[in-house]
Amino acid sequence: ELSPGLSAFWGVTTQVLLMITQRPLIAFFRKQRDLGRQFTIGLKEVINGCDDGARNMIGIAVATRFFAVGARVPYIAADIGGIATQALVNPYYGIDGVTLLREGRSPSEVIDTLIAADDGRESRQLHVMDIKGQIATHTGRECIDWCGHIQGDGFSLAGNMLAGAAVLDDTARAYLANTALPFAQRL
Repeated sequence: ELSPGLSAFWGVTTQVLLMITQRPLIAFFRKQRDLGRQFTIGLKEVINGCDDGARNMIGIAVATRFFAVGARVPYIAADIGGIATQALVNPYYGIDGVTLLREGRSPSEVIDTLIAADDGRESRQLHVMDIKGQIATHTGRECIDWCGHIQGDGFSLAGNMLAGAAVLDDTARAYLANTALPFAQRL
């Protein structure tokens, strides 16, 4: 019997081989003469797809005492963006925010729209990031101290009920210092 890891390896290897050879095989059966060129195009598509996928990832990590936080804080739409609502969580920020991102609104427009209609906005934190890496954040004035947020190149951090600003600073430093790690481990 094969181990799950070895089975996954051969499954992925087979899939990549099929992706690379698809174009030359089609050219062969259509009796076209540019098999080498089609192979090169297929190989470039696989490499570019892997590279694009590695850069266009959005993830949300949350540490809290709140129950069921994974069902209430993060909202991510593939190829669109991600939203995190925290402090006094408003799940409609995530639901409606993803809809607004899909409509092409910028992260700052999403935040402006969501908080304008919410009487509880001063007790909430909200981060919005689109697939292009544009970020907008909101921390309400009534969030429990220490509270705040910081933005960096491709990331946003926020917290409330923290020991101080150094918690976010240290988290950002650790995230930036570990670029060699897989994305999920960095989070």
